[in-house]
Amino acid sequence: MTTDLNINKQNISESYMFDHYIEKNDILPVFVSDFELRKIYNPCLKGKITITLEGKYLLCPMLRNLVLGSVKESKIPDLFIKGTIDRFYELSKEKLYPCKYCEFRYACLDCRAFELLKGSSLGEVKFCKYNPLEGIWG
Repeated sequence: MTTDLNINKQNISESYMFDHYIEKNDILPVFVSDFELRKIYNPCLKGKITITLEGKYLLCPMLRNLVLGSVKESKIPDLFIKGTIDRFYELSKEKLYPCKYCEFRYACLDCRAFELLKGSSLGEVKFCKYNPLEGIWG
């Protein structure tokens, strides 16, 4: 399993790379069922798995360097049995900085791939126009 987070940027459009910031109008109402799930799971990653033409298991099609395994090595249920995928699925907003301080964290749908492609770490959000520590939209 390769979990190298040095992301290859060549497959991403320039407009997506530079225009995908979280803004005030991105905050939408949340159903109670979604609210409860988002307290535990990452809204961007939970439930996703990609199988490439080469048979690699990826969490997200945009995270090509984040290989969870391959069809030659294991079956999809093995990713859950071994807990390989849980660390990503369970990366809730409670675990992201500064999201864990944000009152909008359960209504926000950031893109983990975008953040990683732009240089953030897996546990942080840099490309949001809201500062929860000051309560100000930028």
